[in-house]
Amino acid sequence: MVFHHRSRGRLQPERDRQLKSPEIERSLGPELRLGYSFSPGYSVSLQGFGFNTLGTSQKDGWGGRAALGFTRSWDLGIWHPFVGPRVGYIAGRGVEDGLILGPEGGLAVDVAPNTFVYARIAYDTLPTRNEINQGIINGGLGLGVQF
Repeated sequence: MVFHHRSRGRLQPERDRQLKSPEIERSLGPELRLGYSFSPGYSVSLQGFGFNTLGTSQKDGWGGRAALGFTRSWDLGIWHPFVGPRVGYIAGRGVEDGLILGPEGGLAVDVAPNTFVYARIAYDTLPTRNEINQGIINGGLGLGVQF
């Protein structure tokens, strides 16, 4: 399951007097990740996300995001923190279609010999359209199986 949180647009000083907070978009949906460890502590993954935007008035609906990520992880017993960059594409209702770039970090915890749970957080920017502070914060909780 993945959760996205995005603040749309920069607040202008004249708008700040009229609005107490920026307009917020939220979306919720499933996530699928396939990864391959090419060396101990290093992996590459293909990530697919489906989401439904919430609270965008006229633009509620389904969208999707695909990304390629490179991850550095550390083996600390059952704990496996990870961090790395991602590049991909986002499209659908309630979002600006386009290229996305950004970091991702999180923590995986072993719960069985080949099974783990994880929590992650990422920040996606649309470099061709928005400034760095107008990105999408997204996070997820998941279950992973190694084979």
